[in-house]
Amino acid sequence: MDYCNAVLADLPDSALAPLQRVLHAAAHFVADVGPRDHITPTLLSLHWLLVRQRIIYKLCTVMHSVVHGQAPSYIYDIVMPVTRLPGCAHLRSAHQGHYDVPRVDTGLGQRSFAVAGPVLGTVYHLS
Repeated sequence: MDYCNAVLADLPDSALAPLQRVLHAAAHFVADVGPRDHITPTLLSLHWLLVRQRIIYKLCTVMHSVVHGQAPSYIYDIVMPVTRLPGCAHLRSAHQGHYDVPRVDTGLGQRSFAVAGPVLGTVYHLS
């Protein structure tokens, strides 16, 4: 469920619905609840997040590692702080710890970690 979450970022709910059904089935199995029982209390008792929330959590976790210098170098090199961009060190966004969000033209490009990570880092103020 948690493998390659960046690729799942920004997908419509219709594309995430099959994964959500798998998560619900797993919760029914693990908690041994009936198929007609409400699943929300079970998910809460298991401390499981919904699929979209899991995606956001994992991306924010990786971005937190990047911000605090604990990420592997191959991930650290994917995202660029605004302070490392030539001529941008004086910008307000550089002082707020923002990361450069590259321009992309495709939906797959929007879901890449180079784009999804810095966007979520800015939204959730990970700096």
